[in-house]
Order: sequence, then C-alpha cells, then structure tokens
Amino acid sequence: MIVVLSPAKRMDFMPLTSQVAATSPLFEDEALEIAGKMKEYSPVQLTRLLKINPDLALLTAERFASFQKEPLDIAVKPAIFAYNGDAYRGLDAETLSPEALSFAGDHLRIFSALYGMLRPLDNIQPYRLEMAITLHVNRAKNLYEFWKDKINGFLAKELASDPVPVLINLASQEYFATIDPDILGARIITPVFREYRDGIYKTLSMYTKYARGLMTRYIMEEQLNDPEELKLFDLEGYAFDDNLSEDDRWVFTR
Repeated sequence: MIVVLSPAKRMDFMPLTSQVAATSPLFEDEALEIAGKMKEYSPVQLTRLLKINPDLALLTAERFASFQKEPLDIAVKPAIFAYNGDAYRGLDAETLSPEALSFAGDHLRIFSALYGMLRPLDNIQPYRLEMAITLHVNRAKNLYEFWKDKINGFLAKELASDPVPVLINLASQEYFATIDPDILGARIITPVFREYRDGIYKTLSMYTKYARGLMTRYIMEEQLNDPEELKLFDLEGYAFDDNLSEDDRWVFTR
C-alpha cells in the first residue's frame, strides 16, 4: 500500500534535532534541469510566473541561483521535515517514532513540481515551484507533461511489487492530476474530509490539508497495510461515514 501526499509551499530548513539516514532524490538530474530553466527568470518575471510578491520572488530567484548538483549538508533537509504546510503540521514528522519513519520510507511518496516524486528522507534544497504553472522544459509544454510518464512509471513499478497494490490518495487535485490510473493499474482510494457547519457537512480547504497529514501520520504510526483499517481513523474527532462514502471515495466527518 502506497500513500501519496502533496508538497507544501512553506519550507523549514532549520537543522534537525536528531540525525536520520537521508537518501538522494530519484530524479536529481531532472530537478537540476528544471532548476536550470528557473534560473533564467528574473525576480520580476517570477512574480508573474508564480503569482507571488516581489520579496518572495527575490528569495525564490536566490534559491534557484544557489541550486546545485552537490549542495552542502547545511543546504539540504529530508523532504518530510523540510515541508512546513498544513498537511505537514498534521503529520508532525519530527515526533514520529523511528518505526513509523522507517515504515514511511517504504510506503509514503511525496509529489514535487521540482523533484517529481520524493521518498520521505530524500534530501531536498529550498525552492518554490508549483505543478500547475506553464513552464516549458525540453519538449514538454508544462510540468504535468514533463513528469507524467516518470511519476506514473515509478509508482506503477512500486505498486506492482507491493503485496497490497493500493494507492491511498492524500494529495491535492493539483498534484494528483499527474496520475494516470490506467498506467498505474491499481486500486485508488481517496479519503475526503468534511466538517459539520450550519447543519451540513462541508469540505473546508484548511481543515482538509491538516486532516490529510493526520491520516498520513495514523497510517505510518499504525503501520497499516490493509486499506480497510483506514476506516478506523479517529484522530481529532474524525470518523468514517459509510452513508456519505461511495466506492473508493471514503468520507470522514467530524
């Protein structure tokens, strides 16, 4: 069983309080190629391309300018600790047990517009890039086209060798749009999280992101290999709702 999660725009490169056995990204050459393309953009151009303010554009330009093939140890951090968005607050990777972190190494994969697909302990450099932007790299007209075959081929191979060939989709629509179910040839389960507000259940983005991280943490800490056990997820008041769920779209409410 493989869990996929989106990256986060916010990143934290403060040193870890404990050492981990970091790994290298699988698609380092492709990341260097994309970073090289991004180095061509000025801060002013980045404000338009990434729809960010001038200060953030300047920081982004500096980060891509510093991006290199063999960075110093102080310039990298394992992906699961480097991302710092709502989902990663829910995941709270620094408090995962060693056993859960080891399980994550085998079962958790993180999308990235720059790195394609990351394992949790893959060392990454600071960057800002989104999958949905229009960026021409080689013959690809955008990053979806650039990454589609690589990401799907990688996941299809992993799922084919997994005793439980099921993909748990805890990624955003922006990143999961890279996936071609026909290429994967595996069952895909998509958890959905809803909050009870004003007499109805609503999907609220901020809570959804955090809940995705919570569920990822639950899977890793419990070391789940049976997707049916996901229905027991109960962190922070969530519960599986059989009435609202349909096929492999599983709804969790609170």
